[in-house]
Amino acid sequence: MKNDTFYVSLDNIDEKYTSEAAEFAALRAEVKTLPRRKTALYKWAAAAACLVIAVTACIAGFAVAAEAREYAAAVEFFEENGLSTEGLSRTEIKEVYRDITTRSFTNGKTAEVIKKAVPGLDIVLATPTPENLAMEWDTYCHVIYDKSYKTNGSAGIRYVSEYVEKTDPYHVKYYLRCYRGDELLWCAEPSDDYFMDSCTYTGFGTVITGETYVTSSAETRRAVLALVDDKGAIVWEKYFNHGFERFEIIDFVVDNRDGTFSAFSRGGNRYIGLGIYDQQGNELSFSKIAVGKYCVRNAVLLGDGYLVQVESYGLEAKESDYIAKMDRKGNISESFSYESDDSVYVMTDMIEFGGRVYLSAYAVPKQEQKYGLGKRGEINDILEYAFSRMLGGGEEPFVTDEELTPLLRENYTAVLLICDPEGGAPEKFVSVKGALGSGLAVNDSGQLEWMVESIEWSLFSPMTSSFTIGGSCKVYRYTFDPDGRLIGVEGTGDTSMFRR
Repeated sequence: MKNDTFYVSLDNIDEKYTSEAAEFAALRAEVKTLPRRKTALYKWAAAAACLVIAVTACIAGFAVAAEAREYAAAVEFFEENGLSTEGLSRTEIKEVYRDITTRSFTNGKTAEVIKKAVPGLDIVLATPTPENLAMEWDTYCHVIYDKSYKTNGSAGIRYVSEYVEKTDPYHVKYYLRCYRGDELLWCAEPSDDYFMDSCTYTGFGTVITGETYVTSSAETRRAVLALVDDKGAIVWEKYFNHGFERFEIIDFVVDNRDGTFSAFSRGGNRYIGLGIYDQQGNELSFSKIAVGKYCVRNAVLLGDGYLVQVESYGLEAKESDYIAKMDRKGNISESFSYESDDSVYVMTDMIEFGGRVYLSAYAVPKQEQKYGLGKRGEINDILEYAFSRMLGGGEEPFVTDEELTPLLRENYTAVLLICDPEGGAPEKFVSVKGALGSGLAVNDSGQLEWMVESIEWSLFSPMTSSFTIGGSCKVYRYTFDPDGRLIGVEGTGDTSMFRR
């Protein structure tokens, strides 16, 4: 009965439904006759989708790597310039880094960073213009970074850069002026394709070092060398690509006194480069020395080669400086580090004088690195005392200026070391308590001048982001004859800043 009812029901189905069913059946039959074509299409579609996913993943991976490189470069830039990252996000650190290095000075955070970097600096404008910020950076901060316009052995010669204008979003025009004392000797106009890092006075003119501008982390900063004659004319400007990853920065230039000069560079956080050039800027040789995050901070002629001060840099820099003998191919034959059982020595300058090599330095006691490495680590014991007193309360929780200055003077000793030209190992020559050894130069009378910064005043400032202990030093000039005899000490009337 049930089956009969079913057949009857089928007989009563409207014809339009049965015709649609027939068409559907025919369509399915047609599909079944083309299984391979459809399957292939499905496979190609799946493969294309996988390829898109893979390419997208690769692009994302490259983007992440590029972002990490840019962030690392930004943090290194902040540290080298004494800038504080306090209160800044990862993105803001990169933005401020780009804002300063491209000389845009339009980011709202840049003014805050520059203001924190300089004790006592007050940017009074409610909304500082890019021109105002550029001036503050050039006046107070960038000079600290690029250590620029050091004369490298010629007393009385100094270089001053003057910002002219921004020629486009990524290029800036400067004048470079050379003075002997207060007398202007010449004014040069370097190209705006690079920014200057340092100037070195040589027997055949002034050698400028610099770096090309970059607009993204994907670009490589190239090293630049230029020569200015004694009338301020740009003789030549040369751009170099030695195959380093990310950057090449020239740290120091030495006049070889044979019509050539040497440029010591660092490249890609892995190498020290040594290039030798003639007076026309032709590269006579170039050597790469794989040393990791080290750079040549100072160098002098020693026989047929050099005595170099090698320094670690970057966030993970933990090793102390050392002195090494290097030949003109970059081979290191011997290295020395000067220290005693209870002191660490920090080198600040080197010079060849009277057939010997002199090194300016200062000594600090060896101490537990509780509050950080680097210059902050020089005052760890003082910080331990100051913070424990502050946290312990009491009637006078803060260390006063009168208490702090004697502690600092006890902590620092300026030292002048002398190196035998044959052996190269340094020995103590002169020391000055309560001071830091600074620059070395030979004056117009053929005498050696050693600048010593004597600590005169200090301030404990635990809430300041760019330093914890600040102060000022009076600068004294110690003069020696060619035989190394001390022939005079006098105050220069200058004051230098102390920050740790």
